[in-house]
Amino acid sequence: LLKQRSKNVSCGIVANPGDILLARVVMNLEEKICIVEGGSVLVSDCILVLRVNPDARQKVFRYLVSDAGRNAIRAISHGVSARFITTEALLDLQIYKANI
Repeated sequence: LLKQRSKNVSCGIVANPGDILLARVVMNLEEKICIVEGGSVLVSDCILVLRVNPDARQKVFRYLVSDAGRNAIRAISHGVSARFITTEALLDLQIYKANI
């Protein structure tokens, strides 16, 4: 967690409560998904931060951690050992069509 002073001097991306975090580069990236529950955290370029409308946040999160969501993330990932996903590919997921 970052103290206010640290947030002011950092020049990176800060994830805040409610943000959904996804691993962008790692072997089993479809299993590395969480929601920030409290505080703030500085994230690296290996993490994608999703800021979803609060009304849809739980639906999006449930989809991403469901079997269908994990399969979709696997399908859009590239690479052999350390796999990666792009922002564009993630934004193309058809989450609204999922029955979650």
